[in-house]
Amino acid sequence: MTVTLGMMSLLGSEDEVAAVVGHEFGHHVAGHVGKRRVRSFAAGTVAGTLLGAVVPFGGIAGWALGQGAAQIGSSSTQLAFSKDEEREADYLSGYLVARAGYDLDRAGLVWVRLTRGGPNEAAGWRDSHPAGPERLAAWRNTIDEVRASSDLVPRRPGR
Repeated sequence: MTVTLGMMSLLGSEDEVAAVVGHEFGHHVAGHVGKRRVRSFAAGTVAGTLLGAVVPFGGIAGWALGQGAAQIGSSSTQLAFSKDEEREADYLSGYLVARAGYDLDRAGLVWVRLTRGGPNEAAGWRDSHPAGPERLAAWRNTIDEVRASSDLVPRRPGR
């Protein structure tokens, strides 16, 4: 996990940094990294197989093209988690931030800062993350749940 200087310059407090770091740890806690590796392998295999079926020659050239297609296929799936995985990482981040002792209200300001299109922003089908307003509303719901929790353990099924 890497937090860049560019990301740090966008954030207004240590609490917001905790939300971002908690989000990334949420991906690990939920097993998203392993799932992404499986998707990557499958996409690479499909891309290599499809190209192999189309390319009319074999040998070294066919092998090289197949390897290139497999690499492109696998790389494309490594770029992003699904929107559902992003939502789950946000949710888990709320618990991680609270357990670490950070202020949940101040941490949630990160979703305000990262909202590009204002309160009416909506995520398109190609976007890898939910829109900022959706993330902020979900964060507020998570805050309510965390504050009602006696043990700071997530309650949603499958978590």
